[in-house]
Amino acid sequence: MRPLTSLTTVAVAASLLSGHPAIAQPISAGLSNFRLCGRYSFSFSGFVSNSFPSAVGYVSGVGQFRSNCRGGLTGLETENLNGEICKYTVTGTYQINADGTGVDALTATPIEGPCSSAVSFAQSIAVANGGNIVKVISGTTQRGTNQVTIQQEWIRQ
Repeated sequence: MRPLTSLTTVAVAASLLSGHPAIAQPISAGLSNFRLCGRYSFSFSGFVSNSFPSAVGYVSGVGQFRSNCRGGLTGLETENLNGEICKYTVTGTYQINADGTGVDALTATPIEGPCSSAVSFAQSIAVANGGNIVKVISGTTQRGTNQVTIQQEWIRQ
């Protein structure tokens, strides 16, 4: 134990003599695309406004994504927009910054229900709890609207 104490004392003294304070640096590899890895279930809700009458209103849904751990997402989503239920396949990409924030760009392609066109959207994301929880918010002008605001939470399975 004595050599370790002496080594610490020498390091602090050297730091003080050099004019740089001895501050402990946290050991962190930082977050990266790999931190968003695996299968996630999610739910979302929001509001679509200033659009053609059939698309104005509340939207909610559920689904599941699988991340390839390197910036790619695929999945399925079921959405309810004013009582119209549509199912989609979803594909896209994401980028996670070192601080855990990031973005994704996704395209939902209809596979079932009255919806007939693909919808593309971008979202701001924040990864928490070692990648087990992801908070998401999107705002887009897709769907012929002036504003779509949707909040999501993803949970790693």
